[in-house]
Amino acid sequence: MLRLHLCFMFRPLYAFLLMLTFCFLGQGSLYAQVYNNTSGQDKSIVGDQKIRSDSNAGFAEKGLDYSVTIYSINGKGERAEYDTTIDKVHRLGLLSNWELSLGNAGSAYQSLKADAYLSANYSLLPSRWTAYSYDEEDLVYYNTTKPFSEVRYSAGSQQEQVLELIHTQNITPRWNFSTAYRKINSLGFFKGQRSNIDNLQFVSGYQSKNDRYKASGAFLYNKIQQDENLGILSDSFLTNPQFSNRSIVPVGIFISSTATRSPLLNYRRSLGVSFRQEYGLGKTESYYTKDSVKKNRFKPFLTFGNKVYYQSGRYCFQNAEPDSVFQARYFPLSYELQDTLLLQYDNDRIGTSFSAEGNIYIKEKVFSLLAGLGLEYQKIGGLSSLRDGVNNFVFGQLSNKKSKDSSFVLLAALKLFYTGLARGNVNFNGLVSKALPKNIGTIGVKAAQYVQQAFYVAESIQIDSALNEQSLKAQINTSLGGFYKNEKLKLGVSLSSLLFNNLIFSNGLQPDYQNFSRAISIQQLQLDKGFVFKRWHIENSILLQISTNNTPLNIPFFASFQRFAYHDYLFKNKLQVSTGMDVSYNTPYFNDQYQPIFQSFSPQQSIKKTVIPRLHPFFNFKIKRFRASLSVDQAQHFFIKNNINYLGYPAQGPLVRFGLRWIFIN
Repeated sequence: MLRLHLCFMFRPLYAFLLMLTFCFLGQGSLYAQVYNNTSGQDKSIVGDQKIRSDSNAGFAEKGLDYSVTIYSINGKGERAEYDTTIDKVHRLGLLSNWELSLGNAGSAYQSLKADAYLSANYSLLPSRWTAYSYDEEDLVYYNTTKPFSEVRYSAGSQQEQVLELIHTQNITPRWNFSTAYRKINSLGFFKGQRSNIDNLQFVSGYQSKNDRYKASGAFLYNKIQQDENLGILSDSFLTNPQFSNRSIVPVGIFISSTATRSPLLNYRRSLGVSFRQEYGLGKTESYYTKDSVKKNRFKPFLTFGNKVYYQSGRYCFQNAEPDSVFQARYFPLSYELQDTLLLQYDNDRIGTSFSAEGNIYIKEKVFSLLAGLGLEYQKIGGLSSLRDGVNNFVFGQLSNKKSKDSSFVLLAALKLFYTGLARGNVNFNGLVSKALPKNIGTIGVKAAQYVQQAFYVAESIQIDSALNEQSLKAQINTSLGGFYKNEKLKLGVSLSSLLFNNLIFSNGLQPDYQNFSRAISIQQLQLDKGFVFKRWHIENSILLQISTNNTPLNIPFFASFQRFAYHDYLFKNKLQVSTGMDVSYNTPYFNDQYQPIFQSFSPQQSIKKTVIPRLHPFFNFKIKRFRASLSVDQAQHFFIKNNINYLGYPAQGPLVRFGLRWIFIN
């Protein structure tokens, strides 16, 4: 079938070679003074500083004989130092402590922690899978005094491999570019669950010498492939000694003993290009540093901005060997399929936005008000039907993030679509926080309101030549909460109240989406506390959730994550080590069932599975710029049968993993 081949033609050919080419371009001697995008601050950074670490484990950087200063600024203007710690080298760095996959690295996942967030955009699918993608909202813009590269590699049992290459350098003192490539590949312990993921990005940021003009651009590409096996046929195989080799456990679709691939395949692809520029009007004033050095800084009163972007996404599902059993279980058709089953959807957007931002200066405080208009053309649909339209939107932001005094923080942001396919979609969030006197911590409140029209595939199911369309109500989510944090005590407490109205969910294994008729209320408490006793470091995260009974939103009442680690320096401080164990646990709950079509999850209220704490012992070490680890993920499965993450989908077996991170400075 020609359309089937077209679905999988676009691949990042030669991405690895391209990455290496950029890594070694311009590696001659280069001095680039780092600049800070935050207005009103001293932009000079001493060139002989060592790599700075944002470690929260109490280790200072030691033993580096290369001088470099590197940091990043995200899309919100928040600065972060480059992480050179060894605390998490043993982790793959893909999923958070609360997220749980089908069992294999790179497979479908969802969070144990309820989240009210909804995108303001008109979406194609129920989930975005940002953990396995380079996403525009998570982009960071580096600044570095020297060309800087890092190789991250992890290899584990069952051919699990994760490779990530990162390179950044300043072309001029005020112009930086960075590029990154990531490859995730894993066969998995069970038959027919292979994952294959490629991510590629190019990012660049520029700021003029007088600080009036700024520009940034990005290119993003993601390809995600996941084989589907429909789950194991019975949990009893996990306790049968004859199936100690998990690769021979019977699964829901026939796969020959010699085959390594499944006839069922999910495929996602996304491509994004964006360019943003802004120009500020204001005045330049002089000031003196503590060393009585005269410097200039630009104070913008009015800043104009423009952004242009293009985003393209594709989703495909194929079954090369459809049968009546699969058809009856996962989707009803009036005829029996004789050939390959194919679902293919595309989602393309091209748009632009214009904004104006005014700043009011009151002594050391700066209040910023931004307002803007945007429009985009969107075309979305499958093989049988398409929708298109012009989406017009307004957006705005009120903040004081440019103030020198960070004891009081105010932030409110809004995005609203008023025409087109996304009409009525709203994304609002606000935060107010205040530092308490005598350095006893920070207290704050936050609120969010999200309105999102039903994602496209919930209303338009296009399977083969069949078309089933319906109309659903927009989902409305609300979040209100407060928090307290004390960095000195390594303490954080947050309390949230979440409300879900018109929740869109899938009823059963077939792609049959509905609105839930009642509001769902969830009360959430999270406590984070770190302890340091001599060389022992303990991290604790506890999550409590109380939810309305008998709803499609299934979450555990209690979940926790602990890390117990011993830190030390050996061989005259040449070797830094961290060894210990990660422990994760959650109380039994009605685990969702996985729906391979559209890679979503549907609720079930019949089976609760016992959960044994997940154990992940590790040994991490660091010598100068080289970090490495040896660990055993899911170590508890040496003694007991596999935990069941979702119905029919066990967690992986004991997985021995080696990882390294190596920094290169030129």
